[in-house]
Amino acid sequence: MPIGLTIDVNNEGQPRSARYPRSIAWALVAWGVSVLAVYLVAQVLRLPELGGWVGFAGFLLGSWFGGARGGITGRQEWIIYGLMLMAIALLAIGLGSCAYAMALYG
Repeated sequence: MPIGLTIDVNNEGQPRSARYPRSIAWALVAWGVSVLAVYLVAQVLRLPELGGWVGFAGFLLGSWFGGARGGITGRQEWIIYGLMLMAIALLAIGLGSCAYAMALYG
């Protein structure tokens, strides 16, 4: 038995196209919608604690929505997809915090 990742094939025997870019794009769209929901709850309705929970739920549901909408199937694909999303989120938070600090302190 060969060691390594197997390549999934479609009905014609051709390699299946990667679904990660489409799934990540859908997750980013869903995250954008959740940012708007957080703004609405935290700033307009003046419920900042609830806004934090809405943001957390929006992150989780947006990640799931992107994977489901993009066609991620199987445990291995979901794990790889989740790791990619975590890397994107950590980079966005890190770069956003850095930009905020530079804007605040010059």
